[in-house]
Amino acid sequence: MESSQEIAFQIYYEDTITPLNFSESQTINEFKEFVSLCLECNMADIVLFVESYGRIDSPDILELPLSLIELKPKSQYTYKLFCINTTKIEKLIINDTYCVNKIFSIDKKSLNSPLSQYGLRLKGKENKIICIPCAKICFPDIFCFTPPEQLVKENFICECCKDKDNKCKFDSCEITYTINQEKEELVQDIMKKLKQTLEERNDSRKKEIEKEKLEEIKQKTLLRDFHFEQSIGGDMQLISNYKSPELQKRIKEIVPQRKENSTSKEYVKELLNWYKRKFFTWCNKPKCPLCDSDKDVENIGSVKSDESERKFQAYRTEVYNCKNHEGGLEVRFPRYNAPIKLLDTKTGRCGEWANLFGAILYACGFKTRLVSNYEDHVWNEFYNEEEKRWIHVDSCEEAYDTPLVYEQGWGRVMTFIVASSEEEIVDVTPRYVKDWCVIKERRSEVMENNLKAVIRNWNNNLANKLNEEEKKKLEERRKYENEELGNKTNNCIIKEEEKMPRQSGSLQWRKDRGEI
Repeated sequence: MESSQEIAFQIYYEDTITPLNFSESQTINEFKEFVSLCLECNMADIVLFVESYGRIDSPDILELPLSLIELKPKSQYTYKLFCINTTKIEKLIINDTYCVNKIFSIDKKSLNSPLSQYGLRLKGKENKIICIPCAKICFPDIFCFTPPEQLVKENFICECCKDKDNKCKFDSCEITYTINQEKEELVQDIMKKLKQTLEERNDSRKKEIEKEKLEEIKQKTLLRDFHFEQSIGGDMQLISNYKSPELQKRIKEIVPQRKENSTSKEYVKELLNWYKRKFFTWCNKPKCPLCDSDKDVENIGSVKSDESERKFQAYRTEVYNCKNHEGGLEVRFPRYNAPIKLLDTKTGRCGEWANLFGAILYACGFKTRLVSNYEDHVWNEFYNEEEKRWIHVDSCEEAYDTPLVYEQGWGRVMTFIVASSEEEIVDVTPRYVKDWCVIKERRSEVMENNLKAVIRNWNNNLANKLNEEEKKKLEERRKYENEELGNKTNNCIIKEEEKMPRQSGSLQWRKDRGEI
């Protein structure tokens, strides 16, 4: 293993020049800390620039070794190190009492920084640009007759001291080192290497963090009980409501009629738009019936639903208090599961949205599913006869065929996603994740076998209720879907719409859930 070499520097700081040696194996951050100790100044205040290389303490490279910029050991060369005390200089700049003759920069565009100033173009002197402090002190006659609109607002380097007929009054506080073209190209090459090394380092660290995150998720998942039987049973109870003749009649009276020759895709998109924009509303918290506002309404818990609420399949009721009334006023939000009641309330969260929209799809003649994500969300799928496939729809988001949106846009961690219909139960998780292999790793063998057993029992019972023609069509649909889910790879293209964060719910509600 090669021994670490030392680099020799001369530190130019305010009115002092200080010699310094430092090991090339230590980080740039450690170097900056060492320099600040030597100069007895605040580390956060100073910016470091090395001769021929420019700034070396940019945030992107602080944790990289000093050797990365390929400086020569002290036996071969001594480097000039310019230290700028930003706190002091910024105060001077604010008061127009400091000449920024040279701000070291790899990219000229970055000169527009806290150390940049307005400039004045000297038309009688080869259009040289000087800063306002120099204009005031060195060229007062020109400055006094210059209208503000003629001041230079672009990036520039003050050239006052380069004027052969003038000696800049700010010589004592200038940084006069200038990188010529040849050295600038060298700097660009070094920075390119820095960037490449940094990217490689970041990629490696990202992979480590992702691996640690996946392992943490896996361990937490293994401790959960997903209650597959209970959850699927609840979804099947909701779906059983869809057959109600009264419900179907009421739905057909209010939904947009299907246009002649419109495709299933066109019609379902029209239903999604109508449902979200004109019919159903999102409920962050219920409005006070007297105030007609939720501004002063606060949640105080939830209780078992009363008899009148259970009549419409509400088993849990959220209880709120409106502070706008003396002693408070109780405001209840029953989580109704009966679609016919939701036609009247026209409000809810994802459970109510998907439940009623599933009933609407069913009443409009589509085979429909209720899809439950065991990480707390629910949506629908419908079978598109023209395309011969099941398609994801989320009425909360007015989303059509964007199955990866929860993982890629919302940042959800997926484990189990189950679709339920009146004919079958299907584990559709592969459809909703980019890398199915990663998801399988966090599903234990016990969980897998448990879910398969529950699905098998349900499907056997549901199949007994179908006639031969229905069974044949079901087998055909299942064959194509099994091929689709079985052939899922991590090379699928992510659509732009699937990169969208969650839209439904208040901003604070989405922030609390980490879906923004």
